Amino acid sequence: MICSLLSQLGVREKVHPALHVLFDKLKKTPSVVKPTTSQLEATLLKVLAPDGPECETFVLVDALDEVPFRILHDERAKISKLLNTLASSQSPDLHLFMTSRAHEDLVKIFGGPQAAWRAFPIPADSIQADIETYVRSKIAHLAEGMNINQSDQKRLIARLAGPRQTM
Repeated sequence: MICSLLSQLGVREKVHPALHVLFDKLKKTPSVVKPTTSQLEATLLKVLAPDGPECETFVLVDALDEVPFRILHDERAKISKLLNTLASSQSPDLHLFMTSRAHEDLVKIFGGPQAAWRAFPIPADSIQADIETYVRSKIAHLAEGMNINQSDQKRLIARLAGPRQTM
């Protein structure tokens, strides 16, 4: 995730100087194949620092809950830690948005009294309606090319977007 953010935010009109510094450090130690997580985080914080009076950055992290907890709980924890670090950076020009279902571990990390995040819960029925709209449009698009009849489309939508289904 850090690499993705660096590639998207670190190269705007030109390559950000913080990336040049990181590359120069790595060149000095040819035995090091990739930077450490802490080096990447520090570079990201420099890239996100405002470099002009009207330079705002908006970052949207979507569907953190879809990182499988049972399999990748360490990865989810690392991403959560990074997001909290960014949110705590106190940069007034950095705006972070995260969407997620309210899974217990995420609520604990992001919803506690000391959290730098504000929660805006979306009612479950709105979430379900959004999922159904998405699935319905995808099925309709696929149905055209695959000759799927209306009855089968309805069954697919019910199966994929029914209650308690996740995407």
